[in-house]
Amino acid sequence: GFLNYNSFEYIEKQLQKDYFNLSNGVINEIVIQDDCSESDFGKLKKIETKNIKIFKNEKRIKPLLGRINLINNCSNDWVLLMDSDNFLDKKSFDSLFNTNINFNSNTIYAPDFARPEFNYKAISNFILNLNLVKNNFNYLVCFLNVGNYLVPKKEYLNIAKKIDTRFSEYTMEVLYYNYLWLSSGNLI
Repeated sequence: GFLNYNSFEYIEKQLQKDYFNLSNGVINEIVIQDDCSESDFGKLKKIETKNIKIFKNEKRIKPLLGRINLINNCSNDWVLLMDSDNFLDKKSFDSLFNTNINFNSNTIYAPDFARPEFNYKAISNFILNLNLVKNNFNYLVCFLNVGNYLVPKKEYLNIAKKIDTRFSEYTMEVLYYNYLWLSSGNLI
């Protein structure tokens, strides 16, 4: 699923990648949640199909709450949650989905399989828990602020019930959600 706000051109590029082909046996739907973009919703509706679903928030609610709407609109138990301006890497996509990983519902899988358009080196191959974050917060802040995850839908939404909406306006919303996730004993 993609969260969109004035980023249609990024989503359009991403959907042209062969690993987003809906016949690949891995991805069976693509959900795009528009957060009241100025001009993108009309463009998005033009690419809508039976398996590419487009939704629009009733009002601008920013990413923290927008992700909840996005995940609610997804029909699968696991959701590949992508920021619209981030790009999925083919090699990393294959390593995530073409392996025998035993996905655990208390774990969010992140972010070495996607990265922002800007120059960014993802941190990967280790498990984050709350103690690691508390002891190394300055080092891990960039890792925690990436909003590209493979998430268990039910568990993600359960943690989202703990969100204090007063924080929904801040730009580091992913840090806040990840803190709630880790504080509940879950892993990233």
